[in-house]
Amino acid sequence: MYQRIRAIVFDFGKVLAKFDHMKTCEGLARFSLLTASEIYQIIFKEGLEKEYDSGKISSVDFYETVKEKISASSGLHFADFARIWGDIFTPNDEIEELIADICPEIRKILLSNTNELHWDYIEKIPVIREFFSDPKFLVRSYIERMRKPELGIFQLAIEKAGCPPEEMIYIDDIQEYVDVFQSLGGHGIVYDCTKESIIDLLKKLSPFGVFI
Repeated sequence: MYQRIRAIVFDFGKVLAKFDHMKTCEGLARFSLLTASEIYQIIFKEGLEKEYDSGKISSVDFYETVKEKISASSGLHFADFARIWGDIFTPNDEIEELIADICPEIRKILLSNTNELHWDYIEKIPVIREFFSDPKFLVRSYIERMRKPELGIFQLAIEKAGCPPEEMIYIDDIQEYVDVFQSLGGHGIVYDCTKESIIDLLKKLSPFGVFI
């Protein structure tokens, strides 16, 4: 029998919504002689995105750096870049009903490795507007200047929950991040909405007694 759960921490990508970084790379390839795969390597495999997610560089500096690294044409203006970078999300519509069925006294926290330009799009997604609009319960890497799997960002989520980790569940699609939360004493669930149904998540949550 599990201890009473007082807070659930949700990852964003592949939990609350789907995303496609290749859509960004394909959009940027229209302004570059590089292929989408080459652009993906530069942005997502060489640490540039992590630096931006960590709040170490501004959105304008990120734009200028990407533009330089992919040798983009002068036609790639900041507004174009912001749209290409940010418009990559597809809601996981079924999760709204699941969250609505969680006991209202259980606090819902969002913990996400994200960045300013992505957040401009994320905050408009229905599940975010409905359940994660209060900044007091948001833990965003670019604001906190640290990102998963750093211990500090998980500890901040625990502080915002206002209860010990033993009374919390963390849901993420990445096993490594769930392992870190569990190392702090919390419960963890691995869930990937691109591979699993909402029924799978329901089954994983049900033993904790979190539903109305």
